[in-house]
Amino acid sequence: MSDRRLRILHRIGLALLILAGADARAQEPAPAARVREIAFEGNDTTQPGTMLREMVIHVGDPAEPRAIERSRQAIQDLGLFRSVDVRQEPADGGVRLVFTVKEKYFLLPLPRASVNSDAQYSYGFGLRWYNVLGLNHTAHLTVERRNRQQAGRGTGLQYGATYDAPFLFDSPYGLSTSFAHVSEPAETLAGVPYDELRDSARLVVSRAFSEGPASQGWRAGAGLQWQDQVTRGVGAPPSQGMATALVLNGGYGDVRYNLYSEEGQRVSAEVQSTFDNASSDYDYTSVVGGYDGSWYVGDTPHQSLGLFAEAGAFHGGPDGGSQAFQLGGSDNLRGYRHNFIEGDTFYYVGAEFLRPLHWDWLRGVAFIEAGNTFNGDSNAKLEYSYADVGLGLRLRATWFVRFELNIGVALPLVDAGDGTAARVFATGRR
Repeated sequence: MSDRRLRILHRIGLALLILAGADARAQEPAPAARVREIAFEGNDTTQPGTMLREMVIHVGDPAEPRAIERSRQAIQDLGLFRSVDVRQEPADGGVRLVFTVKEKYFLLPLPRASVNSDAQYSYGFGLRWYNVLGLNHTAHLTVERRNRQQAGRGTGLQYGATYDAPFLFDSPYGLSTSFAHVSEPAETLAGVPYDELRDSARLVVSRAFSEGPASQGWRAGAGLQWQDQVTRGVGAPPSQGMATALVLNGGYGDVRYNLYSEEGQRVSAEVQSTFDNASSDYDYTSVVGGYDGSWYVGDTPHQSLGLFAEAGAFHGGPDGGSQAFQLGGSDNLRGYRHNFIEGDTFYYVGAEFLRPLHWDWLRGVAFIEAGNTFNGDSNAKLEYSYADVGLGLRLRATWFVRFELNIGVALPLVDAGDGTAARVFATGRR
């Protein structure tokens, strides 16, 4: 083969290599444009920093669709908005992300009135203020009169306030405080009347440990819990006195809020223990924990399966063995009368299936639940449980933050000594 032919073949091969490289480069996806600005619309109350803290995309990052959608969902997961949308606009050298939100009503004054099949009733007033100053802080105030229909107890007055700030000054630290007072008339077994006053206060500082949205992931806290019980009147039993306990708690949350339903899991645990004869008239230790999970099933939107569990143990107390836990009523073991069992150890588990009934905001609920309480000197075995099944409705109004109503009927599966008649229940957010 002549030199001339070799040179021609060499040039043809080189040209083919160049064309192949150009074609490969043409098939490579173009790099995502950079985010040059992030803006918000519709947030008349909510501070931009409250939303920016939840986002996983920032100015200077590539405008990747998955990161943009995860940020939109993270803002929606706050539960403060009726809708969250995002659009991209051309910007100098990249794109501008605009998140448009529709805020819920954050201030909710509520007259409080309730009665159940056990003739227990309460009435009063409550104020819920969500997203205080646009910072996603929460304040609650409650004043009410309550009659528990408990032997030797009359209609009492109780009031309290809580304030929860999950993030302070753009830091990962949060603060939770509360105060409560209860004044209740009572009488001894001999019929001697007296008044019982109970006060409590709590302060816990927490820290978030999150690699994504700030409100998701792990959080740990520590603080103090104070309580005091005083009796007044001639012939009144001795006061229990006060106790100051160290509080340690922690939890994990990874939940997607989708307006009418959620998907994800939450885990929490807390330990309280008094200091050794310091600032306390008695010693006690309390350990409680809980789990709540929900998963979508089938092709129907907002159709889900949920599992929940709680357990706890209490040791000590003013008399060395207080019955700290109660089960029964509208919040748990709904087929049984209010607080029909008490003990210093408890467990409660259940499962529920939810399906929308024509409207997404109204879902039917079918559930089964079981639980029991035990005392330290009890010979009861953990395999023995009270249980019930039930059907109900869950209504969620998206105009308000955390506004949910549950009503239904539950049937006991194990006789508690007062028959197995079905009971009607109604309660707020579980």
